Amino acid sequence: MTDEHRDTTLAPNDALAVKIASTLIKERLLDGTHSKSFLSKVPDGKASETDWHTWAEKVLASKEVDDGAG
Repeated sequence: MTDEHRDTTLAPNDALAVKIASTLIKERLLDGTHSKSFLSKVPDGKASETDWHTWAEKVLASKEVDDGAG
């Protein structure tokens, strides 16, 4: 990645969280409706176990439906 592509408006933790969220959404491992919550908690290390369960719950349910289990 070159410097002109780097987003300098975000703190490093925030920029990394955006990249992680984008990748998780792209890979269907995070539902897009949870991205705001994800981005508000992950950069500061404030995501709890309950948050992770909430974020994963909808994804896991949709995967079960996709796999024919639901």
